[in-house]
Amino acid sequence: MQPFTARDKVDKAFSQLGFIEYLCIPLYRQISHLWPMLAFYSATLCDNMRKWETEWLEGKERDEGERWGVTRRIEAVEESFLTIVSKVGQAENIDKGGSPGDGGGGPGDNRNERS
Repeated sequence: MQPFTARDKVDKAFSQLGFIEYLCIPLYRQISHLWPMLAFYSATLCDNMRKWETEWLEGKERDEGERWGVTRRIEAVEESFLTIVSKVGQAENIDKGGSPGDGGGGPGDNRNERS
């Protein structure tokens, strides 16, 4: 049997992290460009990565370099999605008559006013 097909030696959590990072994330980024409103669901992918990271860390003893590497990979994914989500939010705000970064929805939006 080939080494990569030995199912008893596969680190499932680490494999899932790779699957999400190298298949799901690039696909989701492209989908987010086509349908920007779906970008807000990127938090689910990031949450899944964090859960698999936790399971990976609990699986066996990991050295500091391995731990840092996986954590950094997940942080990079989170940062990239924050950029996409903030661009979508700014575009929506402009569409509603606001300006980038003002948090308001344009004329008539009083959600930030105190009663």
